[in-house]
Amino acid sequence: MRLRTILRVQPAVWLGLPLIVLSAIYALGYQPATDDPYGVSLTAAGTVTLGFVAPVCAALAAWEGGRLRRADWWTLPHVRPLAMVAGALLAPVIVAGMLAVFAAIIVEFAKGGLLAVPDLRLVVLSLFVSGGHAMVGFAVGLRVPVVVAAPSVLVASYLWMAFPRAMEPLWLRHLNGSLSSCCLPQDDLALSAVLAAAMVALGMVAAGGVLIALRGRWRNVVIGLGVLVASFGLAIPLVSGLGPDPVVARNPDSLVCRASSGVTVCVWPEHGERLEEVAGITTRAVERWRAVGLSVPSSYREARVTDADPETSGFGFSRHSSQADILHALAYGLLPAWPACAETGAYPGFDARDPLHAWYDATGGMSKADLEQRFPPSGVPGDPAPLEILNRLSAATPEERADWLADNLAAVASCDREPQLLPP
Repeated sequence: MRLRTILRVQPAVWLGLPLIVLSAIYALGYQPATDDPYGVSLTAAGTVTLGFVAPVCAALAAWEGGRLRRADWWTLPHVRPLAMVAGALLAPVIVAGMLAVFAAIIVEFAKGGLLAVPDLRLVVLSLFVSGGHAMVGFAVGLRVPVVVAAPSVLVASYLWMAFPRAMEPLWLRHLNGSLSSCCLPQDDLALSAVLAAAMVALGMVAAGGVLIALRGRWRNVVIGLGVLVASFGLAIPLVSGLGPDPVVARNPDSLVCRASSGVTVCVWPEHGERLEEVAGITTRAVERWRAVGLSVPSSYREARVTDADPETSGFGFSRHSSQADILHALAYGLLPAWPACAETGAYPGFDARDPLHAWYDATGGMSKADLEQRFPPSGVPGDPAPLEILNRLSAATPEERADWLADNLAAVASCDREPQLLPP
């Protein structure tokens, strides 16, 4: 098809610029999972626009299919293969959709102040999703009058992109390709989520191709639906083990580290410019903790850690975190991990988490003003405030403080022990 003809008859060309502008404006107001300059997170934030870009692609493709239906072209003899004809008509639609997604990604990278290549996994997945919705829309437009086909696929596509986020099981949201909830700096995009969404998108492409290529009216519908169902059957096992976010632990090999005074601190490259500052805060806190008799690890890193490595503690912060915020995160990393039983039953140790956290903050050097800001009174009658507990601890003997700490750490780590909030 000549360029002049494309510009004259294809609505994707006319609507492409407004769609790009709308995506850019939407990205300006969208908050990524983290405000750190992390390329995976910024790319994922840009793909949130697939929620309306994919439905628009489906509607535009339905319009193109409707033009061929009105002309009864598909039933006439033709020299070019059907795939070539469909590709020529769908290419401007998919290009318009991808340019809109790219515009949103560029805006997110500009907001984050990062000059880098977007995550290619998400870019390729966006191409598959746009192509899948366009192919289905084109196939419906060939079979159904365009006044019904275009709005129908627009609404159906939008519902598929939007509703899984409000449905259970939570892994449903990973099947439509909108993985915008990824990722915090300690996380990486789960490859299983990408593969599952790509399978569903390619299943839509294949189902649309079957509807286009086969002549039998009922046979092609049944086969097309079978292909789509099969793609879901392959995709669901890949994401059924994931939670609400399509993430896995990030590879710790990319951490940058500094060792000083027997204390090792490791941060992600996005925080590398603050490594010296964070190492100083950590070293001073460790010295204070050990001075009051606390047994604390000698290694602190932003990556996820497990109980199998007692000499390493995990923490996290953002590029905007204050020194008090960083100390607060270091102190939180010293608390025992949440026991699995807390998710299914009573957890009396929960009441001791804030007092323990406040104790680690205070002994690590946090000012009284920062403590008051982070640990206000609960407002529950008879419930002692964390700072009230700190005041009583300061008047207790070292042995009484050690007993209080041991009792409450044991209560926090289990679900069958009552905490002893007030020291003697």
